[in-house]
Formats: sequence, structure tokens, C-alpha cells
Amino acid sequence: MMNKHEPGMRCDELDRIFADVKGWLPDLVPEVTNKQADQPVLQPVGPFAIESPTRAWPGLAQ
Repeated sequence: MMNKHEPGMRCDELDRIFADVKGWLPDLVPEVTNKQADQPVLQPVGPFAIESPTRAWPGLAQ
């Protein structure tokens, strides 16, 4: 699956990337959640056209 979506990516490189993310993401999540708690929730106003996902994202069907 990695070769299909990220040719040339190696598992050891991916492990290094995720090790970095694990270092800062856990602290970021509560920070963002706390900040968003004070923000009003924006409600979308429709109607919205329903478009075929394969038309909106042509590469999706591949």
C-alpha cells in the first residue's frame, strides 16, 4: 500500500516521521480543544449540491 501511495517510502523513514509527530501531537490536541471551546460553532448554510466523489476528486477511483 505504501508503494502505491508513496513510492520509495521506507518503513524506517515512516517510523522516524511518526516518532516526531508523537512528540508534539499529544500536547497540541488539548491546546486546540481548549481554544476551540471558547469559539462559536459555525453552522453551514445550504443547500449544497451533491457531487459525485469521483467527479470532485478524479484520482479517487484509481
